[in-house]
Amino acid sequence: MDPSKENQTNTSRAVKRQWLGRHPGRTLHRIGVTIAAIWVAGSMINIMWPKPDQVKLNSSHIQAQFKRSRLPSRKITIFIIGTGKNSFKPQNELKFEDKVQSVQSIIVVKFSTKNGVKILQAPIELGIMFPGERSPKTLSSGYEIGGVALITDIITEVLGLEKEIPKRYVVINSDAIRRIIDSLGGIEISLQEAMRINHKTETKFQTYFAGKHFLDGAKVEEIFLYLENSHDGVGRRKRVAILLEGLFKELRAHNKIKKSSMLVKKLLEEVETDMNKEELSSLVSAFSSYNHTPIIRQIELAPRAGKQILRQLKNSPINSL
Repeated sequence: MDPSKENQTNTSRAVKRQWLGRHPGRTLHRIGVTIAAIWVAGSMINIMWPKPDQVKLNSSHIQAQFKRSRLPSRKITIFIIGTGKNSFKPQNELKFEDKVQSVQSIIVVKFSTKNGVKILQAPIELGIMFPGERSPKTLSSGYEIGGVALITDIITEVLGLEKEIPKRYVVINSDAIRRIIDSLGGIEISLQEAMRINHKTETKFQTYFAGKHFLDGAKVEEIFLYLENSHDGVGRRKRVAILLEGLFKELRAHNKIKKSSMLVKKLLEEVETDMNKEELSSLVSAFSSYNHTPIIRQIELAPRAGKQILRQLKNSPINSL
């Protein structure tokens, strides 16, 4: 083995041991989070995520399953973590260096039979003081440090989410997003104002003027990944919201059972999740059954001080969803 690679492997194992310790559950229970001047105290929930469902079914079987699916009968919260290109690997196959995969977006979806679907985009540039660190890091860094369990615990505490509600997660990278959108035949978005995307590798711009635009998977991936500069977090979340609205509209269009069953099939193939096919079918059915697009909210941040990259919450949110 290459000595340098062996050293990296040893280092990654050492870092993992340092973070999790001999008793991982106890370590997560002791996590405290500081955001700006707000100290959020309390022990964290030690979430044990089951292994992702590995069952893959043909399209007709999935479609039949979708027709029989029932809407969720209880509240459930889903954490969707969107990452960059070529970054998806099963958690049990990740080396420490592989975890340095840029988190592009964190979306929290809450479903209840009473209030329907609520969606909140978490600001990944939020400043968090992690245990053992000398200075705050971005919320998205939590995925590199402790994976899905740490990210969900922190967001639950910081955003004041209900702890007793069952939680699920989905990790999806931009390559999977592109393939999923193409499998649906693309989506249509509606812009209230022009949107300009800079193709940095080709030194040219793509301008989407106000109005309707049809996007294939490659264009959706490009918009999802685009970040004008380090201060463009709010702008990116607005663009992601536009893409989500286009996806929801597509699921409500003609042939919605076929489209929704295709989405379930591709999700089972493309993403890392602890949700099984029945849960995915139920939740996609919930999205496609609404006559209107769910409201996609952002959390209000305190004004930026100069050129600071790490942001602070304007207020301490309670029950943000």
